[in-house]
Amino acid sequence: MVATDSGGPGDFINDDVGKLVPCKDVNALADGIDYVLEHYEDYSSEKLAQYARERYSYEVVGKQLDKIYRTVYNGIGPRYDRYSDRK
Repeated sequence: MVATDSGGPGDFINDDVGKLVPCKDVNALADGIDYVLEHYEDYSSEKLAQYARERYSYEVVGKQLDKIYRTVYNGIGPRYDRYSDRK
């Protein structure tokens, strides 16, 4: 996998799963693609699948969302009461 360092991809691309290249750098993008193609045997499909399951499976993402929803529901953090200015 080759991606540009445009914010989000830097959170999940590392040397174990691909190459992260600078934005707006066509040569770096081409070099990254060349590198991955030349070293594709170094990337284990099993390790890539495990990496994705451990971080992005329905179970993992669901637990993260559940934690966020429970935090909001339980009132941890700022609250907004749209009726507070009514008499």
